Amino acid sequence: MSKLALLALGINGIIGSGVFVLPGKLGQSLGIWAAVLFFVCGLMLTPIALVYAELSSRFDSNGGPYEFALKTLGKESAFPIGWLNWFTCIVSTSTVSSAFPIYLEYFFPNQFPMVVSQVLAGAMILLFAFINTFGIRYGSKTMTMITWIKIAPLVAIVIAAIPSFKEIPMSPLPKLNDLGGGILSILFLYTGFEIIPVVSGESSHSKKTVPWATVTSLFICVVFYVFIQSAVMAQPLAIGSEKPITMLAEGLWGGWGGKLIGLTGLISILGFISGSAITAPRMLMPIVEQGQLPRLLSDGKSEKKSLNAAIWPGAIVSAALCFFNTMTELLELATLAVAAQYLFSSLCLMKISLKEKKHVVLTVLSLLMSCVFLYWVPGVAWRGLFLALALGYCIRYFPRRGLVSV
Repeated sequence: MSKLALLALGINGIIGSGVFVLPGKLGQSLGIWAAVLFFVCGLMLTPIALVYAELSSRFDSNGGPYEFALKTLGKESAFPIGWLNWFTCIVSTSTVSSAFPIYLEYFFPNQFPMVVSQVLAGAMILLFAFINTFGIRYGSKTMTMITWIKIAPLVAIVIAAIPSFKEIPMSPLPKLNDLGGGILSILFLYTGFEIIPVVSGESSHSKKTVPWATVTSLFICVVFYVFIQSAVMAQPLAIGSEKPITMLAEGLWGGWGGKLIGLTGLISILGFISGSAITAPRMLMPIVEQGQLPRLLSDGKSEKKSLNAAIWPGAIVSAALCFFNTMTELLELATLAVAAQYLFSSLCLMKISLKEKKHVVLTVLSLLMSCVFLYWVPGVAWRGLFLALALGYCIRYFPRRGLVSV
């Protein structure tokens, strides 16, 4: 993948369908402090992004966090990290896809039962999985094109809304519970930069381009989120709405603006799915290659055929999850899984730092920030995470009889 495609992968991963839904709820519970919290959480995530950048400058194979752990903590410690990485990707895909009915309803009000919308969302996941069986070149071009198409209208809205920022009312300090919920939602909105190192093995000059894209994509999105949340706060009808960006666009441009953002929301969902279709199999394949998951996830005949076989398990699970969970439940579980991934990746750099006596402060900050994010995750999400890990180990130790790599 090129440098520009890597940047698009990061931005596409961070700016998913959540931006079209959550700013309204955040504005209602936190007021103008939501924009402040976006900036603060961006600062808190900076040392974590720098940890990923440092690790990806040392390792240039596919797998990202799994590869980091494999080379630093060992094979046994790497498995739960790699499994959680893949699990996070497929759950996040389902979380984003669960917003598909909201924007479909905007164009076809009361015309489709919920199950039809869920079928369509699942079908989109399977479609992009199929596109990626033709190779990363086609998948990355599709993803890059969709990313810039979905970003352009959002940037235009921010620019158009800037003159109204002076009308944003002040808000009282938020309650602690509202602050915790806000941190959780904002962390979910920021997740995505960590997927860039997953494709290091298929990227040009990866030890330079992957670290650059990881940090740059986060910084760009911090600026974007602060401005888009401020724009929502400047439009009273958008605050508390399930479609805040649509309401904002209608307030600025009339009915056609709302339809434009409704279409952009659908495109954004497709963009996120296309990015996940690229990264999910490249998270799974290294685990299979190390003999820690069944060979039935890979035919083992060639690298391309093995990768194609690895595309489908995640796609099928993501599509199935569209039918069984709400966006809130999936958001909490995905946020916990990615925060745990941040913690493990920080531990990888910590081991290197203690040996080389470099980046110790950065690693400590990253560990601390990871723990802060983990603190705010509800208990029910922890149960879901432990069940996911238990499932991973059950699959790993499934009776071998020729089904696993050795």
